This record gives sequence, C-alpha cells and structure tokens, in this order.
Amino acid sequence: MASSESLADAINQLSLADLNKPDGWIESMLNQQLPRKRSKPDKSQLREQLQQEFLTPSPVFSTEWLNKLQKYVF
Repeated sequence: MASSESLADAINQLSLADLNKPDGWIESMLNQQLPRKRSKPDKSQLREQLQQEFLTPSPVFSTEWLNKLQKYVF
C-alpha cells in the first residue's frame, strides 16, 4: 500500500508545515489578489460572434475548393 503511505506522509508534512507558519497566515491568503476569472460573454455577443464566424459568407473563395471544382467541371 504505497499510495496510502505516501498520502499519510503528505498529510503529516502538511500539518508539520502549518505549525511553523506565523499566526494569521490563513487571513493573508484570503487578502491576496488573484487574477480575475474569465467572464462569459453574454448570449447576444456569443450569437453575433458565431453568426459572423459560421453563417456569414467569406469574401474569398478557397483555392483548395476552387481546384477541386475545376477538376470536376472541366
């Protein structure tokens, strides 16, 4: 049972490390500035983006598709 022994060792190391920390270290962790979570776009923005990406025709025609079509037409 190496995994349970390593888990027990990790727990023991954690508790010993916590005893050496100064008082108030938990509160200092709460006051740390962390990067903001990425906000989700609202539904209308997402809809607009998806329509632009997938439903709006491209102003250029793919060279790959043009080559394929020319093979079948001629």
